[in-house]
Amino acid sequence: MMDILDFLFPAVWSFGASFFFAFCFNGNKWDMLFGGFCGSAGWVVYIFAGKYFSQGEAFFVSSFVVASLSEIFAIAFKKPAIIYLIPGILPIVPGGGIFYMMRSVVQGRLEESVVVGYDTLIAACSIAFGTAVASSVFRIILIVKKRRQK
Repeated sequence: MMDILDFLFPAVWSFGASFFFAFCFNGNKWDMLFGGFCGSAGWVVYIFAGKYFSQGEAFFVSSFVVASLSEIFAIAFKKPAIIYLIPGILPIVPGGGIFYMMRSVVQGRLEESVVVGYDTLIAACSIAFGTAVASSVFRIILIVKKRRQK
């Protein structure tokens, strides 16, 4: 059973991380706000999907949601999607896995480093694939929409 607090605190923290990451790149206040929303939505989806799917699938679904929201905001505000995608994808980047892999290598536990490195590689590839699929879907939708208008 999932409680609302299982989603509320991570949503607030991931919103803050994404918001201030956009702040560091001198985004305007609305871009920071919507970038923070993308990050928060992506992390909440990752937590929810992680309860029911494998880790790779959870990363794929959450990156797909972040990229889709970025494309929607880009169309709505007539700006590049990357403005919302980069801060939005930040909370789900597997930086901890990379750190633990390198720490295991330095400590001489090579078997553990291979396992952690493999999990991190799956997460990174899932994020890239989810982002690419969402971007492709929106490009196809825009092409079909333009052809129907002609």
